Amino acid sequence: MTHKKTIHLVAATLAAAAFPAAAQMSPWYVGLGFGQSKTDSALVTNRESTLNPATNITSSFDDKDSAWKATLGYRFTDLISIEGNYADYGSVKLDTTFNVPEGITGLGGVFTDRSVKGYGLDLVLTAPFYERFAVFGRVGFFRAETKATATLSGETIFSDGDPSRSRTNTSRENIAKFGVGFDWYVWKNAALRLEWERLTDVGKKIESGVSGTTGEADMDLWTIGAIWRF
Repeated sequence: MTHKKTIHLVAATLAAAAFPAAAQMSPWYVGLGFGQSKTDSALVTNRESTLNPATNITSSFDDKDSAWKATLGYRFTDLISIEGNYADYGSVKLDTTFNVPEGITGLGGVFTDRSVKGYGLDLVLTAPFYERFAVFGRVGFFRAETKATATLSGETIFSDGDPSRSRTNTSRENIAKFGVGFDWYVWKNAALRLEWERLTDVGKKIESGVSGTTGEADMDLWTIGAIWRF
């Protein structure tokens, strides 16, 4: 009888010690992830559609680059959080060549170097399973800064008659973002995180006669990293 009472007393003591520790854990957490971004081929279509009266258009598109993101989050419950984040999606390069009808050499080209970075705010819904794992989905907005430099070659000229051979434009906009991910809690307050997210219609569409264009396309981001609860 005494032995059973001792076991019950030890169990009660451990439980009492565990609850204050859980209560003291902050709802705030931080995260850092590294990975790769990919820009949709709509950027190529957008660029080629404005090359008039070019013929035999050919494009070489390097659509991926290394990327990273930093996160500051707040957990309302185990199921609902908000996350603020800053991300650098890197840059992509698009080299387009074509024939120029009635030109002296008949050759033209435009090389585009385009980068995206910015910050956002997301609502995150989490579904824990087993003891150390969770899946989550996110939806929010991203304040994107898209910077594109277009460099001309051959007999190509800008549509507004600008005689320069290179031009850099920057667009800033709020765009929709969504994604899914997976957390593995290797410790009680730290997890490895794998996730994918998409930005929709990033950049300002290239159109003849419109200034400040950077090209428009969806972008995907895959990252692996970690989060830490305070």
